[in-house]
Amino acid sequence: MGAAAIAGCSGGNPTDDSTTAPNGSTVGNSTTSTTTNAATEQATTTAAQNPGQIGKTVEAFEKPQEWAKLDKYGKRAGTTNDVAEGKGALKLTADKSEPYVGVYKAMGQGGADFSGKNFSAAVKVKSPQVAKLTLELYAPDRGHPIEMTRTFTGPTDRWMRVDFGTTGEERDPRLKQVQEMRLVARGRDEGQKVEMLVDDLRVANRPDKGYVFLTFDDSHITHYTKAYKMMQQYGFPGVEGVIPQTIYKDGRLETSQLRKMRDAGWDVASHPYVGNKPLPEFSKSEQKKKIKNTKQWLDNHGFTNGSRVFITPKNLMGKHTWDLVNEYHDAAFRFGGSPTGLPMTGPHNIGRINGESVETAKKMIDFAGKYKQSIGLMYHVIGEDGISEQDFRATLDYIKKKKNVEVSTPTKILKKQGQW
Repeated sequence: MGAAAIAGCSGGNPTDDSTTAPNGSTVGNSTTSTTTNAATEQATTTAAQNPGQIGKTVEAFEKPQEWAKLDKYGKRAGTTNDVAEGKGALKLTADKSEPYVGVYKAMGQGGADFSGKNFSAAVKVKSPQVAKLTLELYAPDRGHPIEMTRTFTGPTDRWMRVDFGTTGEERDPRLKQVQEMRLVARGRDEGQKVEMLVDDLRVANRPDKGYVFLTFDDSHITHYTKAYKMMQQYGFPGVEGVIPQTIYKDGRLETSQLRKMRDAGWDVASHPYVGNKPLPEFSKSEQKKKIKNTKQWLDNHGFTNGSRVFITPKNLMGKHTWDLVNEYHDAAFRFGGSPTGLPMTGPHNIGRINGESVETAKKMIDFAGKYKQSIGLMYHVIGEDGISEQDFRATLDYIKKKKNVEVSTPTKILKKQGQW
């Protein structure tokens, strides 16, 4: 897949800062379903990168017949040959002529109580490279839905843990009485074959508040001269994605500035230089060199805390990218098109959205506060050709006024969760 087909961050070309994001639209008038109320605790480590097995399993997908087809589109089946946890997983497929594939499950008399809970699942996308999975709850009916859509940008052959964040709701859903749950899988674009596996759907207790990650890609000087200096007035830390090859170049940051940002609580994170193509288009050895050398540069210059965080260039991950990022880093940002549920059970799948759309950012900040999630806001240039200083300050003002969200960094959150 060429760079032109990629959604998301430019990922480190010093002369190319354009940002495009996958269409975040969701499947229209489909029905939903829900999970059983008989949750069971499990304490083993899974192949789905679920550190510490946070939360309780509410659906193991070992009885796929309990999940009914949503409509005529696609197929659903169970599999015992390829699972993340336990004995079974749910397989969802749709051919190129079908817009999506969906299933639902009723919760039984009285429904299920998911108040104060956030959801995560193990997911394996086989195709396409960029795919979407929606978890939707009827709480208590189709007039009160809550929707959680995540975008996956690879790899297409690895189990991953994903934390669902709310992307839409109607009429203030009542999660104490969920009657149905729905899962809908689709490609980002029309005419794509969809094949996806889902396993080990879990719930975990929400934290006391939501969190906002203010993330900055590509080492632009405006991250220090404008963003950092504005954020200092609010006491907000950020996450700076550093491309070592750009440091001290015209219009880029210097190490002294990065150290001031670090000392103010910022995560100075790894953002390898890839030029005009995503990491998966490089050989495994080339990917390893880029990932390892970028982290080593950060460590050598005193950024050993932030170097544990990875910002995915151009957002796409292949199998080698995924394995290497998990080997060298403890957390990773990439486009997810939504907030990320807390606690983070899949820290290598922290979702971001383009922060330049102020109204969308405000909406996701509201959801982060209401449902105790994290939202990553992505920025490139502040002022000039990027977000205006006025709009950036408006976002900071909006966050400051919210009593149920806090600006933080991945290292602080994972430390608070006891994972670092």
